[in-house]
Amino acid sequence: MSAEPASAAALTGHRAALLLGALFLVSLVAQIDRMLPFILAEAIRGELGLSDTQIGLVTGLAFAVCYALLSLPMARLADRGSPRAVLLACSLVWSAMTALGGLATGFATLAASRFGVALGEAGAIPSSHALIARRLGPERRGLAIGIFSMGIPLGTMAGFAAGGALSEAYGWRLVLLGAGALGAIAGPLVYAAAGVASAAGTADGARGFAAATRGLLAIPAFRAVLLAAIAIGFASAPFYAFAATFLIRAHALTATQAGLAFGLLQGGLGIVGTVLGGRGFDAASRAGGEALLRAPARAFALAAATTAAALFVPQRALARC
Repeated sequence: MSAEPASAAALTGHRAALLLGALFLVSLVAQIDRMLPFILAEAIRGELGLSDTQIGLVTGLAFAVCYALLSLPMARLADRGSPRAVLLACSLVWSAMTALGGLATGFATLAASRFGVALGEAGAIPSSHALIARRLGPERRGLAIGIFSMGIPLGTMAGFAAGGALSEAYGWRLVLLGAGALGAIAGPLVYAAAGVASAAGTADGARGFAAATRGLLAIPAFRAVLLAAIAIGFASAPFYAFAATFLIRAHALTATQAGLAFGLLQGGLGIVGTVLGGRGFDAASRAGGEALLRAPARAFALAAATTAAALFVPQRALARC
């Protein structure tokens, strides 16, 4: 893909709001498609005769390996070319593969569909961030990314809450087919709303990927954030994969009850944290603070302690919280 011509100025007013709304929809739909197999796991396991190990591989390893390997190439492609074109292509791929997951006949076909979802979603966040950087002013970038990221807790809430209820009413296959159809709308909306994005600057491109990577890794704060992100991802993936299954098996909840309990709490509190985090980062950046990540570090420490406690409390109400 060739780079698009430079745009003279960032979008403002209703055009900026339209772009941000479309990007939020992308984030929301991508998270729904990512979360659905977790609440559908018990139904899928029962119909296809899969083991817990196979469910873990499909919802975890199959997705994570492909996502990890392709995120950087997709980000590079968005930087050097057209981020809206990358996002459009990626949204269509992950939506089609989500729908194809509803036609799976066994472990191999289900795993292949999740590889495809990961392939598409690997480019969603980097290309969305590239559009935010090029088309929205830097003074509102933290808030813009916060609103975009709000799709993650909302998508988690919708994926778990609606996914569980719809699965019991219509079956897991129809849920995946419907989610795939919904996702096919998001990418074209962003493509239309973004207009022509400005081309990436050439200064960083001239340095090359290896040199830019070495420069980032030389920054102690970046290394710490990278390690923290890896640790959080390592811990959260199995938690999401088996949280609903745990509530269903250990506390005798239905899929609908488990989805509502987990989804509403994760989504509601996640929205608050995401919006406040975005605004807090903007304020700390303007003030020149040296401890931008102190509050998130404390929040993650608290989350780790409460998550561990939820696995051992015998009371159903406490475990759901």
